[in-house]
Amino acid sequence: GWEGAGGTPANKEFDFDYDCLLGKGWVWGEVFWKWARPHPTGRKGAGRIHKPAFIFRPRSNGPGGTSCGGLEAGTVSGRRHGDPGTLPVAAQPSRRAAPDPVASRGPQSRAGSGTTDSSHRPEVLSQPRWGTVVGVEVGGGAWAPSGRDLISPSPISGAVRGPRVSSCDGDAGNSVGSRVVWREGSGWSVLAPPPPTHTRGRALPPLPPQLGVNPSTAGGTQLNPGSHAPLAVGETLLLVNGLYPLTLRSTAGAPEPDPQVQEEAQGAPPEPPTKRLRGPHGWQELGPLLVFTAPGARASKKVAGFDLDGTLITTRSGKVFPTGPEDWRILFPEIPKRLRELEADGYKLVIFTNQLGIGRGRLRPQDFQAKVEAVLDALGVHFQVLVATSSGLYRKPVTGMWDHLCEQANEGVPVSLADSVYVGDAAGRQANWAPGRKKKDFSCGDRLFALNLGLRFSTPEEFFLNWAPAPFTLPDFDPRTLSPTGPLCLPPTGPLVGPGPEIIVAVGFPAAGKSTFLQEHLVSAGYVYANRDTLGSWQKCVALCTEALKAGGRAVVDNTNPDPTSRARYISCAKDAGVPCRCFHFTASLDLARHNNRFREMIGSAHPSVSDMVLFSYRKQFVAPSLTEGFSQILEIPFRPCFTDAQHASLYRQFSEG
Repeated sequence: GWEGAGGTPANKEFDFDYDCLLGKGWVWGEVFWKWARPHPTGRKGAGRIHKPAFIFRPRSNGPGGTSCGGLEAGTVSGRRHGDPGTLPVAAQPSRRAAPDPVASRGPQSRAGSGTTDSSHRPEVLSQPRWGTVVGVEVGGGAWAPSGRDLISPSPISGAVRGPRVSSCDGDAGNSVGSRVVWREGSGWSVLAPPPPTHTRGRALPPLPPQLGVNPSTAGGTQLNPGSHAPLAVGETLLLVNGLYPLTLRSTAGAPEPDPQVQEEAQGAPPEPPTKRLRGPHGWQELGPLLVFTAPGARASKKVAGFDLDGTLITTRSGKVFPTGPEDWRILFPEIPKRLRELEADGYKLVIFTNQLGIGRGRLRPQDFQAKVEAVLDALGVHFQVLVATSSGLYRKPVTGMWDHLCEQANEGVPVSLADSVYVGDAAGRQANWAPGRKKKDFSCGDRLFALNLGLRFSTPEEFFLNWAPAPFTLPDFDPRTLSPTGPLCLPPTGPLVGPGPEIIVAVGFPAAGKSTFLQEHLVSAGYVYANRDTLGSWQKCVALCTEALKAGGRAVVDNTNPDPTSRARYISCAKDAGVPCRCFHFTASLDLARHNNRFREMIGSAHPSVSDMVLFSYRKQFVAPSLTEGFSQILEIPFRPCFTDAQHASLYRQFSEG
């Protein structure tokens, strides 16, 4: 807070936030603030900020507590929470000569006139210093006063230093914690009090260093500490791994910037979805697949495929998931230009995106369609968009969407994999894969999609910003490594079919291949088949086994039987009948069982789909079978993917989850 202003007692300390005082920069010869009305909360000194300018000290109390009477131009006496000091006030520099390296300790002018003496020139800083910008020369000796004009829209020549920050009232300027903004070689003037150590008892964050380990990119050229690169109009400086894009819109004497460049850089919010829907003519609904073909999209043998979220766009809110259809912005300013180059080079641009929320009813298809059309308008190129709305054949990393493109949506033009590329952010990169990027990728689905196709793959940073490839890891489970050959059981000498009456108890995950194996090798040999899913309860399974043994037959129990308790029922049944009880342990892992379950969904198998909750529940309950439970023999049954349909065999070998 600053004492002595606005017709109030000279020794009264005001409780303004420090960043309110310095938030916008200073305007020459105007009152910094005036007392308008008390704050509704009654907070001391909470007046309304008006045009930012000098702070004046009254000669005496003004004629009224709500007026600006009694203000005086000159040196401002003030204190920062009891620390006396003097705030030097800068004057407007001469338009005919370069600023003189002499600091003005206060302009000489009429009391309350709000004018300054132009002969007093501000201090010239050759080194960066903390403070607030007094003014910026933008050509012809003119000065731009506001923080908003200092950074981006004004035609400023020279090297601009320092980040934009937001002041307390929402305007964009240099507030507490910001660096000095100045221009090398021509003397931009900066005068301000030293940075406070606290505001209202709150500790202020330390000033960040100007150079760090986070890579920056200037116009597509990656910068290292101490390196330089030119920046042309329309190109973008990306700070902190592309999180803070700053686009150069013009330079001194340059023509007005291209409105399209401005719009792309700003990522203006789209119109409400209800106003953007173009009707159904551009969209097709093919079961769990939505297809949009923009007017002007042309078939080509060269396809540049892209994921949507995290690759072409990100959330405007900064949250992981969008808060609504309008919560998006273009990820990197370089993206539209790069896409236009690809289209000019004959590539067909295609988006492949998973949107499971549509299939589950959490996202209205109309809202998503409007969002897609708004994104395409902002990108300014002609895309075809394929949207998988549920699990199954079309959901990445499975290649169903690509297959649909090649077979039905490219006007019969064969696609060349060698000439095509796919770009996505789900790339399997681990934590800290780049400076400032601490989180690991949420999946490897995009990289696996390209791997399933044999397609060249890039991440958005590699493709649009020319970053070096980052290290990554693939999932532990690889369906390509499973062999259809090998022994049926371990040990290989163990007989599958016993010599006489017995009970065989199967143990293993759902979707581990138990039913197929037992039907093929045991039921075909005369075993009575007991299954809880068909009979309804384990008691009925035990009763069926008892009847089979009384008739001198053999029985096999096809349940998951994860623990000794569930298996003991059948061991006891066999013991009561005086016959052996063997165990067939199907050794498929959780990942393999989940892959098998997804494969069933893709081909429309008669087997019911199993939820992940059931699979994880089995893993939690599982206790490996042991001879001490009363089994006469335990055979391990490895999973062997055997197919008579070549297409099914090819589909099974695809990664089905990232």
